[in-house]
Amino acid sequence: MSSFKHTLLVLGLVFSPVALADPAGNGFGSFGLVDGNPSFRGCLNGEQCADNFFKFLNQATLEQGFAMQGGTPLSSSAVNHQEGWAVGGMLQTFPFAPPRTNLSGKTENTQFSPVMPKLAVARLWDAGERHIGVGLTALPPIKVKGASALVVGLNGAVAWDTEGGRLGLEADLSVVQAKAPISASDEQMGDSDQFADGHLDRATADENCDADTGCIDTFTMANLELLARWGWAVGDSLVPYAAVGITVLNERLHIQYDDTAWSAFGLQPTVHLGGAWTPGDAIFLSTGTSIALRQGNQSPDGLGIFYRIEGSAAYRF
Repeated sequence: MSSFKHTLLVLGLVFSPVALADPAGNGFGSFGLVDGNPSFRGCLNGEQCADNFFKFLNQATLEQGFAMQGGTPLSSSAVNHQEGWAVGGMLQTFPFAPPRTNLSGKTENTQFSPVMPKLAVARLWDAGERHIGVGLTALPPIKVKGASALVVGLNGAVAWDTEGGRLGLEADLSVVQAKAPISASDEQMGDSDQFADGHLDRATADENCDADTGCIDTFTMANLELLARWGWAVGDSLVPYAAVGITVLNERLHIQYDDTAWSAFGLQPTVHLGGAWTPGDAIFLSTGTSIALRQGNQSPDGLGIFYRIEGSAAYRF
């Protein structure tokens, strides 16, 4: 096996989104190395090798981050037209695809559940000609197959009446700390011999990982989305909506196996489409889809989109 192919096999060590060449990454919106000394450092100094590596990492992590961020239309005063409190929950999907296979052929543990559940609370009221909404979404760090995620979202909205509906401005801050055995699980360590010498090294894992819990990677993010949303009334109970926004990405991944840290900062345009249905004064139901731009340097497949499908249900009082 050539040294180039061996280097590509070593690339599979890490799971998430990173950037080009050394710490800087492969362009704006890409992850980059901020701490540590990975064994494949030589690849990060090679243009093509680094670009391949970072495209894989960017896709694997950014699509997971997009699946976890965002709030429910329950707190949107452009969509929820009733004053008072509302309490319920929401579900957001992860990508409908098998876990990513890295450059060495190793499957990463990036999908532990097909959906991300959240609890949701909102308060809406009128202030003169303005309609105000604030909300909170949250998920406690409950372990599922060795993975857990603490998710907190803060939402704020203001809307004005328009012909047939409401037009509003909104802000959503999503804070996440997710822990999972992604890049060097016990199963992957046991199968490491089928990849390449040095791909996953037991001595390295013993030095950096916990003897009882193994190698647990930590993904954190604090993403802020600003958007404009229009909700228009169809009859007395249906409110379709459309929104466009921009997200400020601020994400970080710590790989425990080799004690490296990678981070990304960027801007991500988004589009949201869906609708809310209120079959009675006390019930709020919504469904929709959210789409974000995937830059060419953020995926081996080039320019495209990240997406999620979402739904929520709440009791209003």
